[in-house]
Amino acid sequence: MNHTFILVLVGKNNMNKKIFFIILLILFIKTIQAEINIETASEQEIKAAFIIKFTHFVKWPKKAFYSNKDEFIIAILGKHSFGNLFDPFIGKRIFGKRISIVEISNIDKFEHAHILYIGPGEKNNFSKIFNKINNKNILTIGDTKGFAHMGCIINFIQKKENIGFEINIDAINKTNLKISSELLRLARIIQEK
Repeated sequence: MNHTFILVLVGKNNMNKKIFFIILLILFIKTIQAEINIETASEQEIKAAFIIKFTHFVKWPKKAFYSNKDEFIIAILGKHSFGNLFDPFIGKRIFGKRISIVEISNIDKFEHAHILYIGPGEKNNFSKIFNKINNKNILTIGDTKGFAHMGCIINFIQKKENIGFEINIDAINKTNLKISSELLRLARIIQEK
């Protein structure tokens, strides 16, 4: 059963933003086909859910799918602790494309990815990674303090007991990706210096 929720927020009140974030997080997790209990979900389960749900708030240009006509590729670079959390999504469809999860250890192997998750251990390779994908239509997602300031589009952050994310506006503008205003409102906005 599908439900549609409409939440109208007035003003720029932080409490409204927090309530909206909690509702969106609950909806993110509830709409995922893998069963995740929000009260007992691990940090990695929540991050995996975010990575999948970010796709609903980002628009890729048509040319991003020319080389992968039937695949939507999520590449995971470096060591991570997701285990098999993405397995329920493999083969499911998004934008009419079959989701493929590819674990990679070499930065030369992700050119055709639509999403590139960059593990925390890749901090020393960051400039090399971004030189390789500069101006490509790849949604980069990091999980290390400072990654958004270094050019990553979305970076997970710890906010007290919650998981949040920051979005680098300048990094988005270097691609042809479009991120919805709903997602931008939930993020801490970063601009490169």
